[in-house]
Amino acid sequence: MSGIWGGQTALDLYLQEEGYKTLFCAGVNADQCVLGTVVDAYFKGYDCVLVEDCVATTSPEGGLSNIVYNTKNSYGFVTDSTRIVGAAKRNGI
Repeated sequence: MSGIWGGQTALDLYLQEEGYKTLFCAGVNADQCVLGTVVDAYFKGYDCVLVEDCVATTSPEGGLSNIVYNTKNSYGFVTDSTRIVGAAKRNGI
């Protein structure tokens, strides 16, 4: 349920080798797989940014709002794709 669970996943090794410290998190099953990855990344020392308009879930009402709330208040930051694109354009990316 996590992209970087355990000691040596391919994703975590790649991120370490390339020196990435900040992760923009998006995907489906937000309250399961995405949250699992956010939590594991947080505890491994990554800066986690949940891209709110790029996550979804089929779980009952409250599943998505739960991950947004917990990420914002415990594990990192929450933003949306419009802000990311705007910041990239302002920085010539």
